Amino acid sequence: MARQRPRKKAPRQLYTILGQLHNVEEGERELGLLVSYAIANSLLQFRSESGSDDEIHHQQVKAIYDGLESAVTSCQSQGSQDTLFTLQPTVDQAIQRYIADPNTEIGSSELLKLMFDRLSESCSKNPADRLKRDGISLYRDVVAEGIRRRNVDALVGDYKLLKDRLG
Repeated sequence: MARQRPRKKAPRQLYTILGQLHNVEEGERELGLLVSYAIANSLLQFRSESGSDDEIHHQQVKAIYDGLESAVTSCQSQGSQDTLFTLQPTVDQAIQRYIADPNTEIGSSELLKLMFDRLSESCSKNPADRLKRDGISLYRDVVAEGIRRRNVDALVGDYKLLKDRLG
């Protein structure tokens, strides 16, 4: 009898994490806001370690995974509204400071800079609406792309989706 190899579990990726967040918050509006605010909050705290551009991109994606997983845990224990109310003030203040002065220091994340540039150009009056729409769009694109089997494919593909949707 042939010995079967154990199946590897899928690598950590946006598809699985956003699926978990969707299981906790089914409302599209709140889901979009949670996704965008958790991502922005994660990137505000991101500090780049040295490395190639690809390594820094992967570090940003891993920081986003951590932030989204933290949001899932928070939603499970506190509810999605309380989680959102925790994330919003920090992110909203950073956005408003950046809109007022684009030279404001916002950390070392290229994705966050692209995200804030887009917000400051398109909707300085109501960035929450743009964040909601971007979060919903990202969620839909991630679901359409499906699960990736290899870790490097997940990191590269997720970075591209994040940059395309939020930047």
